[in-house]
Amino acid sequence: LIAIYRKGDMTLDHLMAFTVSDSHKAQEKVWRELPDWAKRRGDGEPVRAALTEQHIAADSKLAKFVGIEAYEKAGGAVLRDLFAEEGEGWLTDSALLNRLVTEKLEAAAEPARSEGWKWVELVPVQDHTIDHGRIHATYGEPTEAQKAEIDALQTEADAIMEEHGEEPQDEAAYDRLAALQEKIGDISDANEVWSDEQKAIAGVMVTIAHDGSVIVQRGIVKPEDKGAMKKLAKGAGQGGNADDAEAPAKPKGGLPASLIAELTSHKTVAAQLVMAETPDVALLAVTH
Repeated sequence: LIAIYRKGDMTLDHLMAFTVSDSHKAQEKVWRELPDWAKRRGDGEPVRAALTEQHIAADSKLAKFVGIEAYEKAGGAVLRDLFAEEGEGWLTDSALLNRLVTEKLEAAAEPARSEGWKWVELVPVQDHTIDHGRIHATYGEPTEAQKAEIDALQTEADAIMEEHGEEPQDEAAYDRLAALQEKIGDISDANEVWSDEQKAIAGVMVTIAHDGSVIVQRGIVKPEDKGAMKKLAKGAGQGGNADDAEAPAKPKGGLPASLIAELTSHKTVAAQLVMAETPDVALLAVTH
């Protein structure tokens, strides 16, 4: 590989990427099988991706959720190349990572298990092709202590907006305003009221956001219970609000139109990124 680099048939980025593995056979196999377009790219990402395809990136949502420190403390290994920056790398023990994910999700789901819901499920990766319904809680009046806390937080938020505007350019002011608004929302959400009728047809889904934070979604209705959800919505006073709208129309392919729109958006962004990194292809596209 070094001889190939010295001849000018490989870039320095390619050579640096090979340091993620210490197996000479694996390195040479990847270079032999690397397609010409990947070699022409010049950067080392295709090489790095091929050498780590069986591992999980440290910036994946599962890795963020568990935390690299917790994963390593449990005995997991992290693969890093010689030039990796802090926070970069690949987790090599997927079985261990999945076990830690399940344990942490189970802890997050524990409060909901005693609330009387029809079901509580751990869903690390959501299947967006399943057309779930959703019912909503009503909200009780905040206590006097909560009202006082909300008033104090809102007064501080108003002062920040008066000085910096509703969208502060000052980073510290922006972060503080966001934190205040989130705290006010958390206090309000603490007064959610769910009826027994709602809990009898709905459940709780515990999943992971893209940033690695946990999301506990109450009031999720499975497709087979949507009929009961509509009956509940029609029965005024039987436990709050429900989404009574029809499910998104599905095209012949079987996917909801909203999902197709979201996937198309991601595809467009991905195409833009690839185009930006391959000026020869971009030139041909523009010319065409």
